[in-house]
Amino acid sequence: MAAASILESLQNKYNFTLGVVHVNHGFRPEASRAEAQMVREWAERHHLPLFSAALFMKEDPEEKATQAAARQKRYDFFFRIMQRFDYNVLITGHHADDQLETMIMQAASGRSLLGEEGIAPKRAMNNFEVARPLLGVKKTEVLAYCKELGVPYVEDESNYSDDYRRNRVRRHIIPALTKEFPSIHRHVQEKYEWQKDQQHYMRSQAEASLHFYGERLERNYAVLCINFFHETPLALQRETVSLLLNYYFSAEETGISASLVDSCIRFASAFNSSGELHLPGELLVRKSYGRLEFLSRKDADASSPEQILIPDFGTYQYGSGSASVIRERPEGADFWVAVPEENLSFPLYVRPPRAGDRIHIPGMKEAKKIHRLFIDEKVPKHERARRPVFTDEQGSILWVPGLRASFHHEKEAAYLVWEEGGPAT
Repeated sequence: MAAASILESLQNKYNFTLGVVHVNHGFRPEASRAEAQMVREWAERHHLPLFSAALFMKEDPEEKATQAAARQKRYDFFFRIMQRFDYNVLITGHHADDQLETMIMQAASGRSLLGEEGIAPKRAMNNFEVARPLLGVKKTEVLAYCKELGVPYVEDESNYSDDYRRNRVRRHIIPALTKEFPSIHRHVQEKYEWQKDQQHYMRSQAEASLHFYGERLERNYAVLCINFFHETPLALQRETVSLLLNYYFSAEETGISASLVDSCIRFASAFNSSGELHLPGELLVRKSYGRLEFLSRKDADASSPEQILIPDFGTYQYGSGSASVIRERPEGADFWVAVPEENLSFPLYVRPPRAGDRIHIPGMKEAKKIHRLFIDEKVPKHERARRPVFTDEQGSILWVPGLRASFHHEKEAAYLVWEEGGPAT
């Protein structure tokens, strides 16, 4: 309530619109109802609009899971209210003790090594601004303000229980540190501000590295050029791999940690030219032919697609991708080849490679084995079964996307197209 009281006192001077929002999650039934009533009475007394909701949560055996779900529901409600009633800044009451607790817990758990460092004084969320103006004010100072001006407040009785880790830090570790280092709140906030600037710089360098060395960057799938791990400093490697894993994969499922990031870097930097690294959360890292590939084990274990028939011009689904025969030159397609009129005769077929497959490449006396072609072109073993071949009705291979065709491109009549993730838009 301290933040609301301060804002209310400044409202006339700075001429802004102020509203109060409150959520009851039902964790403390009796106390929560009393707290909601207290907020309601304060808002009415100061003629401020109140937006309240009861968003009850089902208790989870894991406190962290319950609190995270409650926070998500709470903020979703806040943003709906802001959008509906044209508010643009959300002010929360986090204070210096919250900052100190958070940074101690992040440092002790190792999360701060991955760039997760403290509570931001201001940040953008869902196209709104979230500000925490009391982060530099200690809890004792907040309570003193409330008592002096008669601002109502509630002490959550669950804060006095040692059942939760954050409470144990709050009740036992913070007082001991404050006694030994009276200025610790100020020093921790200074540390946050210094490191945030450094982190922003490192993050910008990591983003540039992903742009330069990333061969494919998609949700749940990424490929980096292995040269990145031989040409850049270790600090940048750590920041970049951490960014990649957090952005393109689910941190909750993979359990991303500093040791996991270092495992990826050691694997990539090792002298062996190929191999696999199995990580938590069904995440797989594969190295081959100068590339480091990140993907889920489920995707890696996916079976080869079945053969499909292409009866006429058009686009047809093949596995997770698509095969097309079109008349217009494709723009932006993954792979395409121009087909001379004499080689275009429907139906065509698209299928996985088979043992003994050969392709007649113009200029070569003998047909070349597809298996040898994959080796010569350095196609990783795990990709070969899913790399399609296009054949005519007699089974003769016309084209292996990205590798070779069995014809020259003069007098183009149509185009064969292969899209790895679906048709081009």
